[in-house]
Amino acid sequence: MPQSNYSKIFDLLTELATEDAPRDLFEFAEEIHAKQLESFAIWRPGPEPDSLPTKSYCSPRSIRRLVRFAADLGFIQLGEKRTCSLTAYGRNALREDSYDRMLAAHLAIYLRQKAGVSYAEIKEAITSIRRPEVAFFDTIYDRLDGAQHLEIGKQRFRMVLYLLERCSMLTSITRKIYYAPEAQI
Repeated sequence: MPQSNYSKIFDLLTELATEDAPRDLFEFAEEIHAKQLESFAIWRPGPEPDSLPTKSYCSPRSIRRLVRFAADLGFIQLGEKRTCSLTAYGRNALREDSYDRMLAAHLAIYLRQKAGVSYAEIKEAITSIRRPEVAFFDTIYDRLDGAQHLEIGKQRFRMVLYLLERCSMLTSITRKIYYAPEAQI
């Protein structure tokens, strides 16, 4: 089953909390890649139409990108000479049931500081969307971007919305749409 950035960030914090974790960002990303943690697994379609999916793992580059995002959230300190370590917030996020609460709070701070939008403004944008429009992430992004020019891209905004949903700060509905197969000739 594919894991989300929600699980990946938690696993990064957990791994960085260990005594023997490398303190160099590049070494840390390489170690995470080598450990092949399940949260970093990527499933791709098999080479043939009816073959099983193949499993690989996030590249060290994508892991470093996620570490930098966790640093933007305030959970990881990135220092000079490529060092990385947990902040007090990162350690607190790992305490018992604190992860959701800490992640939600730091996402709200991130949105204000990096995107120039508040959590309340996101909720207002969502509630202002009326049919025939649907509150997809790009509709919400376009609504906010048109009003105040967001300072983050659509993909990062999508990830933040998903993380807010995982922290129970937003609700989403997934519906399946079924289509009849095309006629075989």
